[in-house]
Amino acid sequence: MNLTQEMQKFAEYHHRNQRRDFSGEPYRNHLERVYLKAMSFSDEIPGVVSENDLDEVGAIIWGHDLIEDTKKNAKVITYDIILSEFTKGVADGILDLTNVYTPDNFPDLNREVRKQKECDRIAQIPNRSKFIKLCDRFDNITSYEREDPEWGVKHFYLPETELLLTALIGVHTELYNSIRAVIECAKRGR
Repeated sequence: MNLTQEMQKFAEYHHRNQRRDFSGEPYRNHLERVYLKAMSFSDEIPGVVSENDLDEVGAIIWGHDLIEDTKKNAKVITYDIILSEFTKGVADGILDLTNVYTPDNFPDLNREVRKQKECDRIAQIPNRSKFIKLCDRFDNITSYEREDPEWGVKHFYLPETELLLTALIGVHTELYNSIRAVIECAKRGR
């Protein structure tokens, strides 16, 4: 079994009771869509020069929400747990994609300030991780548009996505432009 397959099993297990907002679908469906989107550009992923690199990227994608989205589980997944089960590259990639500026970590900062700081942090992560962030955001924004077109506007998701895109310019033009198109469509009310 390769790293991607091992992480898929690990992530599916730890997200097994989680459901997506609005649709109620199993959380693993989101992880799979992000994986499939990324693999559709497998020859264009920054920093991937070998099958081992691609395998590591696959593992990061399947595990990208483990640290921030399993806090309500009986077993909270941490960087150290991931590092003990997988490679340092996988653990570091997942950490790159984990929100740092959360209300729990920074209760005195308002949402706007936290999102700006998170955007500044994301601008510093490796392009490989930024590429995965684009795939993740693409799935999130298209899912929300499909499930509840007003959600993004009402809950700041569209403006926060626009802010995030400032940290992701130049990583992958097609994905970037696809996200911009969804935002523009939502702003026009379809």
